[in-house]
Amino acid sequence: MTKRDFERILAFHGGPAMAGIKAGNLISCAKDKYPDFFRWIRQYQYDFKDKGIRFEVLYTGDKNHLLFTYRERVLKEALEQGEVQALLERLGYPVCSGVDEILSYLKMRFHAHKDFPHEIGVFLGYPLADILGYVKYHGRGCKLSGYWKVYGDVEEAKKRFLQFEKCRNAITKKVQAGWALSQIFPSERMAARAC
Repeated sequence: MTKRDFERILAFHGGPAMAGIKAGNLISCAKDKYPDFFRWIRQYQYDFKDKGIRFEVLYTGDKNHLLFTYRERVLKEALEQGEVQALLERLGYPVCSGVDEILSYLKMRFHAHKDFPHEIGVFLGYPLADILGYVKYHGRGCKLSGYWKVYGDVEEAKKRFLQFEKCRNAITKKVQAGWALSQIFPSERMAARAC
């Protein structure tokens, strides 16, 4: 696949986080499809460092890389919520150390578990009630399933799902029309206009 194809994948799977309407997005990238993955990620890290958008490889397995894209300000706000900090602290996260250290601990959890740590929902901007419901009910018996499994406020989740979908579609259309992600997100303050 080409870098242009990869950019389409980033737009589709990472658009809401890059636009700042979601704390983060996870993107699974097959190693055999993206042999230049790390070179491209380094370039995106450089191109977007002053725009508040970050790209972090959380895990590399036998077949896939797991890329986390996020808006630093939005993720920081999500991680600073009192109940979220309490949850992360119970799990051993260094909640007073800043986003970089918290993400380093998340990477360690991925490598230790070889699976998705359930608290990943916090980093993706999911409501805490839904994260806790997922853990309590082992992913069964949810009221609604979409971007995540909903155990709490269904109507609010539906609104957010729709918002994410509209944003994803708007950004993907721009990329398909020839825009580069750096053109869609020229600065931190222009992020929400991308949708």
